[in-house]
Order: sequence, then C-alpha cells, then structure tokens
Amino acid sequence: MDTTSPDIELNVDFNKKTIKGQIGYDYYYMFNKGSTLEEGIIKAEGERIVFNGKITEASSPSITGEYNGIFMGKDAHQLAGEIINIDNSKSVFVAEKETN
Repeated sequence: MDTTSPDIELNVDFNKKTIKGQIGYDYYYMFNKGSTLEEGIIKAEGERIVFNGKITEASSPSITGEYNGIFMGKDAHQLAGEIINIDNSKSVFVAEKETN
C-alpha cells in the first residue's frame, strides 16, 4: 500500500475568481481513484477569501458532491478545504502553492 499523500493540482485564477482541479488517489479509501473539482467560484466574505464548487469522483461519475474552503497565509498561498459527497461522507484537503 502506498502511504504517500495524494497529489493535488489546483488551478486558481483570482482575476476570474475561479478554482478547479484534481485530487489524486486516496489510499485510505481504496475505491477512490481521484476527484475532479469542477470549476467553482472564489469570493470575499469579510476579510476572508473563500471558494466553493461541485465535485465528481473518478471511480464513479454518479458520486458527486460539493467542496468548499478558505485561502490562508501570506498572499493566499495556502488553502484548506472540505469535500462533502452526496452520501454525506466528508473528507478534507490542504495545499500550498509550489515555489519554483
């Protein structure tokens, strides 16, 4: 069993106020081969920058749900989010902008 962290690839466009991406294989749930974060919206709520959108599971396109989260840190380089599937199962993800 591979116990490395799943890969997360997000495309964030603050000018268009959109977010979308992929979350890779989840080794805790052997049937989940990845999730697609459909294009969602980014908006300001007071002093916070938040996002939300729809999600589709790669293992079964009929398994759908929603995701939401918040940007954090200097220049919003980190984020944390939650996935809520149609069956009310939940998972979380965190990511940080890669520096080259």
